[in-house]
Amino acid sequence: MALKKSDLFRTVVAGMEVVRQGQGRPTHVKVKAADATLVTPTDIRSQKAMIAALPLMPYVGILAEESAIDSVPQSSVLLIDPMDGTGGFANGLATQTVIAAMYDKERRVVTDCCIGEPATGRVWETRGLDSVLWRCHFSDNRMVLPTMPEQIEVWNGLDADGKLVEKNQQTVFMDVSFGFARKGRQILIDREVGLLFASLNGDMKISIPGSNGLIQALVANGGDRVAGSITTAIGGPWDVAGALLVKLAGGHLQAFSAQGGVFVEKDPLDVMSYDILITANTEGTADFLADKIYALRR
Repeated sequence: MALKKSDLFRTVVAGMEVVRQGQGRPTHVKVKAADATLVTPTDIRSQKAMIAALPLMPYVGILAEESAIDSVPQSSVLLIDPMDGTGGFANGLATQTVIAAMYDKERRVVTDCCIGEPATGRVWETRGLDSVLWRCHFSDNRMVLPTMPEQIEVWNGLDADGKLVEKNQQTVFMDVSFGFARKGRQILIDREVGLLFASLNGDMKISIPGSNGLIQALVANGGDRVAGSITTAIGGPWDVAGALLVKLAGGHLQAFSAQGGVFVEKDPLDVMSYDILITANTEGTADFLADKIYALRR
């Protein structure tokens, strides 16, 4: 039995309902020995709810953040992050997202993605060749779905009067925290992080919401003056699955792995293969942000 798009949506909704109940409440936090990331009881409950919402899938493997990361024999892999942004959650913020995506191991690409924001009820998902947004609401902590979603596209770089917005009035989202790097290694050293912020400061407005799923969804969503995002804090492939949302919304992507002190370009949809993801509303913005990354090791 193959996984349908509706199943992907359903598992995200199940996780959102759990996360929403815990937002803004005191919680216990543990540090996982494997990768030094944080985990709370809400992470665990959300993951259980998400997996319980799935049908029996003998031909689909599951790779979830709060599970042991073992090799999955199936060619189709469901990627699950039950709560992206645990650090913010532990500190009382409500910027978390719940992520589910399908990855094709043979083609080495993410094929479907769904990202939900429990605080607002927004759910972004891929649908055919488009990215769409559902604006849901909650009733007694259960999500109520609208009749139809909205098709979304990245911001075109113009203001309400059709004039090009100066780059220093555009926003780039960033997630470069230490301790969340894939394979337990810090991708950018402290000096490089400082240089990256310094090189962008003044050129663009910088925002750090604390959820990779959220920053990619917001770029795809086409918010006014949202130009792009930079992620170097990739704890697993689910953290960059939103790249597909941006691509189908008309955006541009660049991705790199850090190899031997240099950056090597990778396919942004092969979410298993790289350490840094750039999403952008235009090709020019993508090149501009990529140049900032390349400059760190020239």
